[in-house]
Amino acid sequence: MRRLLFLLLLLPLLVIHRLALAMDHLLFPSIARCELNRPLFIVGLPRSGTTYLHRLLASQQQVFTTMTGWEALFAPALCEKYCFLLLFRLDAHCGGLLARLIARMERQLPSQSNSIHAAGLMLPEEDFIALLPYDGCFLRFVLWPYASHTWKLAYFSEQNSIKEKQRWLRIYRGILARHLIFRGLHLHYLSKNPSLTNWLPDLVEYFPNSQFIGLTRDPVAVVGSQLSAIQPSLRIFGHRSDDPLVAHAFLRLLSSYQRTLFEAASALPVQRFQLVHYEQLVLEPAQMIFRCRANLALDVAAWSDQALEELCHTTTGYRSHHQYALADYGLTEMDVQEAFYFPLMIIPESMRTKIREPIYANCKT
Repeated sequence: MRRLLFLLLLLPLLVIHRLALAMDHLLFPSIARCELNRPLFIVGLPRSGTTYLHRLLASQQQVFTTMTGWEALFAPALCEKYCFLLLFRLDAHCGGLLARLIARMERQLPSQSNSIHAAGLMLPEEDFIALLPYDGCFLRFVLWPYASHTWKLAYFSEQNSIKEKQRWLRIYRGILARHLIFRGLHLHYLSKNPSLTNWLPDLVEYFPNSQFIGLTRDPVAVVGSQLSAIQPSLRIFGHRSDDPLVAHAFLRLLSSYQRTLFEAASALPVQRFQLVHYEQLVLEPAQMIFRCRANLALDVAAWSDQALEELCHTTTGYRSHHQYALADYGLTEMDVQEAFYFPLMIIPESMRTKIREPIYANCKT
């Protein structure tokens, strides 16, 4: 009943989005011709600092543009964006009552949700949410964690035909093009989606001038943290992340993310792909960003290095208060180590010292 009620509430919004997205092609034919200026994709294991890095880079507003919560949820179409822009301007002219109401509502968000993933309509957000009108967003696992379509999205490059992948990539490119037309074609589009990690091989080909930063972390920490993070949402719709089917499905999925990152680090030049460990990001965020910027050959002229360093200084060494334990989900550390066992040859040398040696001694070949 909860799932049915949720769908009844969501369906009208999704229908409006589909109609608006279709209208865009009539109102804004330039969408099809829009060139993306070296988009930068942040992918990697969830709970590995992707949100933190996304918001640090998004603070460089003279360099990057990224989708915010209100765009992804309520205005994926370009005509919707302009309608909301008009609404925001009218509200500002009338004293900002709507803006204050939104801010007050966001402050009422449950503290647990914010400790896991700080969310807000005006904050940078994952743009795969804009694929909801096409049923292309992996968040559908909250409703249907056992459905085959859910896992076809999760294992994008492996389980979809070339025709299906081209369709999804064309839709996704249209979403990004709409945002750039709205924000400024001179800017670099900044995307952050751990759920698109398994799209990486196809993103590399479909966006030939794209660049990537992939984040990784100790898998024991990642798996427990991710299962804990999705538990509240799953419970709403009668599912649980401590269900062995769900827990082991996510264990396999996260392992495939790690393999995809390692393979990309081996196959792509440093000018296109940078692999970063969570500890590097947390301990020295500014230095890590500057190294990535140099290796990716990003134009430094428009960067505000001082502002970035000040922002990093206020957050260096941050540790989440999010609590979790593998045993709560029927998993052991050995289960994780076995799932994340990879032949040494595919692990980049820079990451080998980050991975515990006992893993190799105890795991099956």
